[in-house]
Amino acid sequence: MRSILNTLLAAAPAGGKGQISRIGRLGNDCAPATCDAIAIELQKILGQPVTVENRPGAGGNIGGAEAVRAAPDGYTLLMTTSGINAINPALYAKMPFDPIKDMAPVVALVSLSNVLVVHPSVKANSLADRGRARRTGAWLLSR
Repeated sequence: MRSILNTLLAAAPAGGKGQISRIGRLGNDCAPATCDAIAIELQKILGQPVTVENRPGAGGNIGGAEAVRAAPDGYTLLMTTSGINAINPALYAKMPFDPIKDMAPVVALVSLSNVLVVHPSVKANSLADRGRARRTGAWLLSR
């Protein structure tokens, strides 16, 4: 974790321990426990408080918009999933920001797996099976 945090610090404002005069903000739209752990380690390294602002919702768009509106001074970081760049532009017709133009990735902190699950009554053992079930209406559950 130390090497990851050092990468984050390289993107922070110039200065070292004790030279940062403001509280850093670590914005978060997902995984609060992970964000809290990183903030604790950043506080130890910087010798300064780091606050975590949880802004979940809209697939990360709420937290992302808050980070984009922040002053571009290096004191605000956003911890988010790749969904904000890879999924949301296709999912939302109008986003409150452009994740490619308005943000710059710094470091990958964690690896997440996506899992597709269906109700046990849906006879699907693969994504192709799931697609067939959807097209035939076999995925509909009776109430």
